[in-house]
Amino acid sequence: MSSSSSSSSSSSSLKKYDVFLSFRGDTRHTFTDHLYTNINKKGLIYTFKDDYELQRGEIIAPALFKAIEDSRIAIVVLSEEYASSTWCLKELTKIVECLGTSENILPIFYHVDPSDLRKHTGSFGKALKEHEQSGKHDPAEIQQWKDALEAVANMAGSTVEEKKTHEAKFIDDFVNITLSQKLGIPSTKTLSGLFGMESRLKKLESLLVKSAASGDDDAHFIAIYGMSGIGKSTLARTYYDGKRMSDKFNGNSFLANVREVCEKNENGLVRLQKQLLQDILGVSFEIGDVSTGVELIKGRLRRKRVIVVLDDVDSVEQLNALAEEDKWFGKGSIIIVTTKNQSLLSKKFQRYEAEVLNPSEALQLFTWKAFETARPPNDYIELSKQVVKDANGHPLALQVFGSFLRHKDMKEWESALEIWKRYSKEDIVKRLKISFDALEKLNKHIFLDIACFFNGYDRDYVAEILKIRYGLSPQSVIGTLIDKSLLSTQGGNHRSLRMHDLLQKMAKDIVRNESSDEPGRQSRLWDWSEFCHVLDNNTGTEKVEAIVTFQKESTGLSFEAISNMKRLKLLMILDSPETESDYGLTSVNLEYLSNDLRLLHWNGFPFKNFPSSFRPNELVQLTLIQSNLEHLWNSSIKPLRNLKVIDLRYSGYFHTFGDFKAVPNLERLILEGCVALSEIHPSITSLSKLIILNLKDCSSLESFPETLRGLNSLQTLNLNGCSKLSKLPEDIGDLKSLRKLGVTGSGVNYLPSSINLNKDLEKQFIEEIQYLPPPIVQDNLPSDLRYLKKLDLSRRNLSNEAFPYEFGCLISLEDLDLCGNPFSALPPSIKALSKLKKLNLEFCQRLTSLGPELPSSLEMVNVNCCTSLESFLDPTKPNHDMRCSAFCVVCLKLVEKQDSQMTAIAALERYLSQQNSHHSSQCFQIVLPGNEIPEWFTEKSSGSSISKELNPDWSRKEFEGLALAVRYRSEYPRVNFLCKMRVDDRKVVMARHYHSYVGDSDHLWLLFVPCDTLSMFDSRGRNLKISFRAEHCDDSFCGPCGVRLVYKKDIEELNKITSNYRNDQQGYHVHSSRSKSEAIVSSSSTKFKKLAISSTPKIVKAHLPSGDLRSIRELDLSGQNLSNEAFPDDFDRLFSLEDLNLNNNPFSALPKSIKALSKLKKLSLEHCERLRSLGPELPSSLEMVSVDYCTSLESFLDPKVPNDIHCSAFCVDCFKLVERQDSKTTAFGALKGYLKNRRHSSQGFNIVLPGKEIPEWFTEQSSGPSISKKLNPDWCDNVFEGFAFAVCFGSDSPDHFSWHVRVDDKKSEMAMGLGGYKGSSSHHLWLVFVPCDGDYTPMLEWEDSRGNLEISFHAKTSDESCFTSCGVRLVYKKDIDRFNQFTWT
Repeated sequence: MSSSSSSSSSSSSLKKYDVFLSFRGDTRHTFTDHLYTNINKKGLIYTFKDDYELQRGEIIAPALFKAIEDSRIAIVVLSEEYASSTWCLKELTKIVECLGTSENILPIFYHVDPSDLRKHTGSFGKALKEHEQSGKHDPAEIQQWKDALEAVANMAGSTVEEKKTHEAKFIDDFVNITLSQKLGIPSTKTLSGLFGMESRLKKLESLLVKSAASGDDDAHFIAIYGMSGIGKSTLARTYYDGKRMSDKFNGNSFLANVREVCEKNENGLVRLQKQLLQDILGVSFEIGDVSTGVELIKGRLRRKRVIVVLDDVDSVEQLNALAEEDKWFGKGSIIIVTTKNQSLLSKKFQRYEAEVLNPSEALQLFTWKAFETARPPNDYIELSKQVVKDANGHPLALQVFGSFLRHKDMKEWESALEIWKRYSKEDIVKRLKISFDALEKLNKHIFLDIACFFNGYDRDYVAEILKIRYGLSPQSVIGTLIDKSLLSTQGGNHRSLRMHDLLQKMAKDIVRNESSDEPGRQSRLWDWSEFCHVLDNNTGTEKVEAIVTFQKESTGLSFEAISNMKRLKLLMILDSPETESDYGLTSVNLEYLSNDLRLLHWNGFPFKNFPSSFRPNELVQLTLIQSNLEHLWNSSIKPLRNLKVIDLRYSGYFHTFGDFKAVPNLERLILEGCVALSEIHPSITSLSKLIILNLKDCSSLESFPETLRGLNSLQTLNLNGCSKLSKLPEDIGDLKSLRKLGVTGSGVNYLPSSINLNKDLEKQFIEEIQYLPPPIVQDNLPSDLRYLKKLDLSRRNLSNEAFPYEFGCLISLEDLDLCGNPFSALPPSIKALSKLKKLNLEFCQRLTSLGPELPSSLEMVNVNCCTSLESFLDPTKPNHDMRCSAFCVVCLKLVEKQDSQMTAIAALERYLSQQNSHHSSQCFQIVLPGNEIPEWFTEKSSGSSISKELNPDWSRKEFEGLALAVRYRSEYPRVNFLCKMRVDDRKVVMARHYHSYVGDSDHLWLLFVPCDTLSMFDSRGRNLKISFRAEHCDDSFCGPCGVRLVYKKDIEELNKITSNYRNDQQGYHVHSSRSKSEAIVSSSSTKFKKLAISSTPKIVKAHLPSGDLRSIRELDLSGQNLSNEAFPDDFDRLFSLEDLNLNNNPFSALPKSIKALSKLKKLSLEHCERLRSLGPELPSSLEMVSVDYCTSLESFLDPKVPNDIHCSAFCVDCFKLVERQDSKTTAFGALKGYLKNRRHSSQGFNIVLPGKEIPEWFTEQSSGPSISKKLNPDWCDNVFEGFAFAVCFGSDSPDHFSWHVRVDDKKSEMAMGLGGYKGSSSHHLWLVFVPCDGDYTPMLEWEDSRGNLEISFHAKTSDESCFTSCGVRLVYKKDIDRFNQFTWT
């Protein structure tokens, strides 16, 4: 960035985005897309375009509005359809509110006349009129939209006229002139470091094409190698940035400065492994060593297509730890490595040697740095060409020398060139030093400090330390170093300071050359080994002015050498991130400590006291974390007027601060975890500038000043965990600046009356209080906490009787946390909290009911894990004022008492019933145990996503919003579930739900997204896709799902459904009819889920009731003496039926109407001894059929007859079946059908039938009850489908059989059983398939195993001799593909 821009944009440099782009969908794929692409090419401009940048958040509006607030300027593309979107109008209003003037807003009037905005005519006037007539929007809000349109119309914008403006040229000029000047950024062609980038990117892409053309579909490895400063990292970063946003990749990671990270950190490789996994998976892993990290990378990333850059690698160990093999990553992954040493690279790498700039590119780069133009002035052309020729195309040398020559006259140029030519083209470092030598003294010092201590650190952090060191702000110096290309910024918002490794080496060599043989005579020490050398040999001298180092061990060291460093100003002995703290205690006192110290930060300070001569009058910050210090200064010391920060956290021996008058200007005092501290000296009230007082977990603190008068600036007082502190000063409420007070876990059991703030302090109130320790007996709240917004009473052992009498005084309370308390009911007074929005009742395990006592203002109630809760949002009760979102995870008793589906539907109906309430623009959610999508949802899918083609007028006037529902599995804790919505090609994360509990029950997540939120989508879109997923889990965790577009008439339908449900909930019953020859099922309502018919002597004809049977899931007709003629004719009405029990009936065939049961999963026909055949009449949805002891059955799953039945089957003692159909052929044919048509990805497969031979297809067989197999290294790759087992058994007695699987020494075992086997004299064959992604398969534990697979079969009551043989086969995709080629001999 130019010098002019760096100063002018200093105030805006803290913004997250340079540009916020506002537009309507009618320009998305044309003008706006070209504009966005052109802006992106600049590289240095960070643009927010919501369909690319908006990734998170439950509610969309706050995220977009925050993006507007975080943007420097806004570009508004005002098109014909812009005002038809209320979303765009709200966006524009926010832009005008935040950015205000034409200086920060760039309007583009695309095919519209600005006067239409000003006068509300044309398409803008029409749209505004429609919004007014819809009745959905407040008139005041519409007026705000009009005002915003007028404001933008009066700005000096750019106009694009239809069929007149050359749009490509307009965009090019707009970006490179208008926008670039506004942001102070050079045009695209003159971007520093990006000259010639396009041609190099093409060459890099050609290597990828070459790798793909080789036919290898595994990960692609590309290496960029070459000398330092030639642009390897820039090329890799540019290529990475262009690829990482692609939908083709599941994740991305750029590991910068690998060599430096490994040099600076003892466990640098572990740190990089953690970052790699965190970047791609979004999960932080605990990694003990490199080998553990390798296993995690291989196991977790092997099925993910990723793009990864390993920048500046200099050892094979680094490659082996981070990306040794292509099988570590999913197919199509791209791994890019930059290195100076190509000998590290194996044959798998496609190699690209980074090229120096050609003369034309080099001249452009140098000219931009020297003159900030694309072409040098005529007088300087020849001189510029000389520099370019001598630089040999080296980008870093050109940048630094060009920046050095900027603003210099001709004589200065000629003089500098003479020095430049003294050094050879190869001696880059000496040429770079020319720029350093020309710096002013302070600039040199700061440059060396950053190079030696703070390369890669946050700019603000570095500036704070350097300000303390030099007594003035270093920001202008940092800006100068950036301007001279001696320093750059990287990372989000460009907040990280980065110095090129060649420049850093130059700087460190400058310091080391101060005393090449003795580091104790250098001005700066940073290397721990060199620091230890100085300590061990006591060679410290007055030359040392700054020490910043990371200690790797501290025991056994003598720090006497520090006593000799009389001019030491900066001393920072820090903990290495990867090294556990093991501080020693020394009985030796430090003889001397420099009185010139300005900043002393020493983790694990080993001394009990400071030297008696220590008078640090210049000290600004004292940080001694986990120190052995016992006390600080008393009144005898001369006041340390510069000291502003004291941080002694977790100093376990610290017990006394003698007199606070010694530090009169202290602003922050942090004594957290000082467990020996028993009192706070009354002189603390002299600290009128103290802002933060942190005494958290000072467990011995008993004595606190009786008054705090004098602490006029105190904003935060943290007394949490001060268990021996029993009371607060009575005048604490008089602290006008106090904002946060914490006494959670302390001995304080009431707040002083002074906390009742008076009317004169309306804008200076306490907004958040955590207080009241356990146990609590009846306690009153202060009577005037009118401004309290958040109250935390979590885990306070609150019983029913312990609630404060009056909650009514908390008139401003918005957030109440009562989680983890033992009360069984809330007090009626909670109804008075008229502004309460959020109520947290998690883990209130005695709470039994909720309802009428809750205030109508609530927007969210959390009752997760309230295991005794039986009544909440009861659908059988009339509407009350509860219209909030609700989270009821693991509330199993609730759904036992209340129908899960109807509870969710009724809650939605309540929410929708008041469209004009303050909830109307809020999204709605409810989560509770359940596994079925309500029938009200018109579109359903059995998977985790659903698509729908939209009608042309889908977003018409009556449109209210979108209702969504999904069932998800909750077997793992801490899982983020996401809901994504796509209309045409625009995709947004609409909502997320964090499930933090483990359980074996499925849950229903139902959402409603109002139309206002959906207005960000193009109303003319035609293709809607909703997808649900669990982060870092496979798709099987979510599904089925449903969607419904909701219009006003649908809300009326919801009202009727819930009203009918409430009117009659007596349930269905079954009774005998007027005669014994007829069974009639009757009902007193219209819906039920489970139906059982009581036994009758003989049924001639069974009738189903005439009511609505849509909700029936289970039907039990077992033992009803049903003949062929007695089946109901209208089975097809049971279209939701999933489980049908027809056991022990005398029919010989099933009716054809059973085929219509399209959701039937389980069919039980045991002991139907006259049943002769099964097949084409069965629905394809079946997952399990049991025909045990159907002794007449002759045909079922016939391998010679094509059918679409691919379910598990249990055929115990079906001897006639295997007489007609070969046992092995039937079993293997059923397995083939299942595998080739596997829909239920998490469902396994079983078949049992008479037989005593294992099919030959099983490659490993054994004559006993167990079998072992050696696993190949890549046995669990991404084409692995699962395990197939087979066993033959025989037993005359009833038994329960099971199988167990063990891989290596993993403790995880699977045990599933064939239960209820009644015994038989004949042998049976049991064949099993367990999918790799199954519900009971711990693949995450097994997939990295490389040893043995063991399968064993067990009988509960018999010995294992009943198992005569067994077999196993690992099944891969190729095995399934070859099924058609397999024949029996």
